[in-house]
Amino acid sequence: MDSNLITLVCGCDDNYAPHAAVMLRSAEDKLSSNSRLVVHVLHDEGLSSESFDAIKASVDRAEVYSLPIPASFMQGMPVEQFHRACWHRIFIPDLLPDTQRALYLDTDMVVVDDLSLLWETDLGDFPFGAVTNPLYPFMPFKNIENLGIQDPSDYLNTGCLLLDLEKLRRLGFSKMITAYAKQNPDNRWPEQDAISALFLGRWKKLAPRWNAQNTLFEVPAKQLPFSKQQSSQARKHPAIVHFIGPHKPWTYIAKHPYKERYRHYRAQTAWANWQYPDRTLFNMLIRHLPLEIQLKFERLKARLFS
Repeated sequence: MDSNLITLVCGCDDNYAPHAAVMLRSAEDKLSSNSRLVVHVLHDEGLSSESFDAIKASVDRAEVYSLPIPASFMQGMPVEQFHRACWHRIFIPDLLPDTQRALYLDTDMVVVDDLSLLWETDLGDFPFGAVTNPLYPFMPFKNIENLGIQDPSDYLNTGCLLLDLEKLRRLGFSKMITAYAKQNPDNRWPEQDAISALFLGRWKKLAPRWNAQNTLFEVPAKQLPFSKQQSSQARKHPAIVHFIGPHKPWTYIAKHPYKERYRHYRAQTAWANWQYPDRTLFNMLIRHLPLEIQLKFERLKARLFS
């Protein structure tokens, strides 16, 4: 395996193509000069050739390839709870049969540090590495306990996955997740619940700075499933910022501290000219409220005007 060649996989449709371009632009910007970035874009018919070409045109150093999902892979998969694209990542070991290792990243991310530092992580005997997914205090932990998970640090976020593809192929990873998914169609966070439940205690916990989720910036450190040192490092020096939740940096209502970093890289892509789609009086009024209160007002508005 060429240690200077990073195989990066992401996925998107036409709606998320601009954000994929932002993530990739930020990744190549922070990459060390002696590293190469080869990107495979997972997609189904929801990504047009025009959008894919625009993603390619938005980067300078990275090699970008299309990685289509065969329709047969998705037959019978539960897609009611979340977007169908959430399942695409579980097929990476099968779609890249000659690749030993891959890094999967969600497209609602901005890379802040050199990915080669993560790429070189020793996974030991684990088939993949991930970062714990901290819950907001107002989110019920019962959903996680129902998966058989008692320790909050054992529930992972699938937005950043460092994958040993050879080990995963030997384990029959895709078939395991597919079977579990069809048996548990009502899981709240489909592929995340499936992987967390099936690989409980069998994945390497990466430092939270490699998937710095909104909770790290919004929830007191004592309520996070990380050490004080890990939380502090992730807040002060995040390596990958993950804009989880309903309010993304391309919306007016979002108030994430790295929102301007997204705008910086968006200005360097094929989608440089854009405006916030949600700059309304309602959002101006609730923008500075805590997320839990924002969501209550949004639900109330939806009920009143539905």
